[in-house]
Amino acid sequence: MVTTSSAALFAQAPAAKVGLDGYCPVCIIEMKQWEKGDARFQTDYDGTTYYFPGAKQKAMFDANPEKYTPAAGGDCVVCQVEMGARKPGKVEFAALQADRLFLFPSQKEKDIFLANPDKYAQADLAYDGNCAVCKIDSRHDNPGREAFATYYQGKRYLFPSEPLRQAFLANPAKYAER
Repeated sequence: MVTTSSAALFAQAPAAKVGLDGYCPVCIIEMKQWEKGDARFQTDYDGTTYYFPGAKQKAMFDANPEKYTPAAGGDCVVCQVEMGARKPGKVEFAALQADRLFLFPSQKEKDIFLANPDKYAQADLAYDGNCAVCKIDSRHDNPGREAFATYYQGKRYLFPSEPLRQAFLANPAKYAER
């Protein structure tokens, strides 16, 4: 069976922006350090270009982009929950919570998040964590697992198995939460 990595799928579309102001997401998650990347080592994923300081970090990202992509694609989860709006976060107001990176537009939203992270941490989760393919094709809820996650347009999708994740990746627009 031939599979497509989600990084490879999303690399086909031109990226709209440089993520994390050019800082390496792998360095942030793995080393807890903000290190600038190099444009020679880049990957496009879900409409964003990420830079890495070297081939090793790029390979780590490419193998598992879901692990390193900021929550909500870098948008503020507090703004999503409290205002129903997508507002871009800034690296100056970042928080690392349970090995996930969250960005906020100001210190105010960051403080709100840090006071109650459980309220906001899953704001980017599509279909309440149920499988999009199961919901659309079979019309039933089937809980997904983090092991089979992918991002699409800033939303995080979970699947109970790799074949269902691959079905989503083959046609994400069909299954995207509206």
